[in-house]
Amino acid sequence: MSVTPHFYPHGCVFSSLKSITGKHVTVMGLGLNGGGEASVRFFLQHGAYVTVTDMKTAEQLKPTIDRLSADSSIDTSHLTYRLG
Repeated sequence: MSVTPHFYPHGCVFSSLKSITGKHVTVMGLGLNGGGEASVRFFLQHGAYVTVTDMKTAEQLKPTIDRLSADSSIDTSHLTYRLG
C-alpha cells in the first residue's frame, strides 16, 4: 500500500503541520460529541493558540471541557473559551 503525501492548496496558511505552531485558530462549536474536541486537541498538539466558541454554556459543555482540562498531553494555557 502506497501513501500519497498531502499537499496544501495554494493560499492555505498551513504549508505543513509544523507551520501550525504559533498560529491563532478559532474552533466554532466545541460540542459534546467529540468533533470540536478533536479539532481543539489537534491544533493544541501542533502548537496553535486556540479560541473555542460555542453557544452552549460552560456548564452545558462541562464533560468536554473536563476531558480537555484533564489531558496532560496538551497545553491548555493556549486555550481560550468564549461560551454562551
